[in-house]
Amino acid sequence: MFYKYQKVYPRSASTLMRLWTTDEALRNDANVLAFDEFAERTQFFDAPVERTSLFYWEHRMGCWHSQVATEGDPAFESVSLYNCRRTLELMLSVPAEAQKSSEILRRTIVNEWPALANYPVNGKPFVLPSSE
Repeated sequence: MFYKYQKVYPRSASTLMRLWTTDEALRNDANVLAFDEFAERTQFFDAPVERTSLFYWEHRMGCWHSQVATEGDPAFESVSLYNCRRTLELMLSVPAEAQKSSEILRRTIVNEWPALANYPVNGKPFVLPSSE
């Protein structure tokens, strides 16, 4: 839901750039071509999900992955969610309210490692949405 409030719905490489930056100097032909290539290679505009959230996961979060990998421990394998379109499509197909409340993540934690629910999230108690 990160880009939802910018009131820009991606329909072209140019609108992807409007989500990416507010810096007019970066909104140039070379970057439009780069976003066009990104969209074509990933079949971005063909995905059956809400595009602003998909762009956040596949582009913005993907840009941060190198930092995560650099800071991670090479002794364990990490999973990169932003490289699995099918998983993202499933996660983004749930209702908007479930996305806003992080319901999938919270239910996954409770199902897979319940002890983690004893720790606060961003300083707030872990709460499972009441739609059980």
